Amino acid sequence: MWLAMKNDFIVNEIFTSIDGEGKRAGQLATFIRLAGCNMRCCYCDTLYAVNRNQGDPMSIEEILEMCPIKRITLTGGEPLYHPNVAELLKVLVSKGFEVNIETNGSIDIKEAKDIFRGSSSFITMDIKCPESGMELCNNFNNLQYLDERDVIKFVVGSLGDLDYMKQIISTKLQNVRAQIYVSPVFEQIHPVQIVDFIRDNNLTEVKLQLQMHKIIWDPKKRGV
Repeated sequence: MWLAMKNDFIVNEIFTSIDGEGKRAGQLATFIRLAGCNMRCCYCDTLYAVNRNQGDPMSIEEILEMCPIKRITLTGGEPLYHPNVAELLKVLVSKGFEVNIETNGSIDIKEAKDIFRGSSSFITMDIKCPESGMELCNNFNNLQYLDERDVIKFVVGSLGDLDYMKQIISTKLQNVRAQIYVSPVFEQIHPVQIVDFIRDNNLTEVKLQLQMHKIIWDPKKRGV
């Protein structure tokens, strides 16, 4: 059961740093990490936030007090797994925040996209590859809601994952306008292998990204 009141959110941590990956990489953002996730990827680097009791209850007002800049990365856990997350999104958008939801792609994103309509906010959505152990959870119905502001992210840990990415791009993403990024599982596949694969397969629409925060700071350091 949730430990918070109906209108509260279980927040694992809030901090301001640079965005370490994605289309805002290198820019300052405030991270709101909600507790709880419906998936268990084998390479998860936020195990400290996957259970619903791994945080403290906070109201929207308390959350806003800890958001000093207008860029928000809403993450987890899985932020869309959190009850009443739509209410938080509505307030953030109404107050002029640019929100990036980092979602695992298994939960319907239509409501979030409706809330974001007319704003600069966007979604970064994973498509889970076989190495994650969660590829059967991909909700490809979400692809219809994505537009050019949004990001599709493949996290790859092997050449098999890269082949899977290529297959999904050719069979499911031909008419999807979202930007496509690929990121290595940290210390599991060398980035040069990804670059070679992108080049050899002429995947001109795919962008390689590295997790800058794991390069700048200790990879296990939190709050950065």
